[in-house]
Amino acid sequence: MTNDRKDNAQLSNVEVVTIAVYQLGGMTRPIDTEDIAVRANALAPARFAWRKYPDQISLQDVRFALENAKRAHCGYVLGDNEGWMLTEAGALFARRNGRRLKTEHAGRDRSTPAEKKWRRRERERILASDAYVKMRENRGDEITTPEATSFFRIDEYVSPTARDRKISRLVNVFRNDPEIGLVVVELAKRIKAGVSSNGK
Repeated sequence: MTNDRKDNAQLSNVEVVTIAVYQLGGMTRPIDTEDIAVRANALAPARFAWRKYPDQISLQDVRFALENAKRAHCGYVLGDNEGWMLTEAGALFARRNGRRLKTEHAGRDRSTPAEKKWRRRERERILASDAYVKMRENRGDEITTPEATSFFRIDEYVSPTARDRKISRLVNVFRNDPEIGLVVVELAKRIKAGVSSNGK
């Protein structure tokens, strides 16, 4: 699986459902399987249809594609029956390839007013965080594990799925921010590695 740009006919089922999640706003929130199924069917008509009843969408085929998209070989989505969200790799792939699918949804801002408000608040919170201040002052080696986890609003009580979603959400939204993007990406790597650089 590569991140090279592809034409519609070259997109696999995994890639189609990844782009469907992206177009439905899955960079910042979990998306229901049924919504993904409808969008995937619109992006690639008949690809996920029943053989005997081609006007019906096969949720089983869509779920199978989502489970494959979740696996380590591509790691484009994370989630389960409660909803599916893009990982950093999935967001990068969808951004590069989503516009190749000529639909009314391509290029549209998928953020709701509530998400835009959340983005503004989170950016302000990040700018004021201890971890960000230390990174800005070239003291990144002084960032403690509690400061790094607080940066993503996670603690030992957060489930692994919720933890991954919180990290992916911040990375997906802010990775290209000229002021905070590099800090978000770097701290995400530290959290995924299991410790901050000084291990405290």
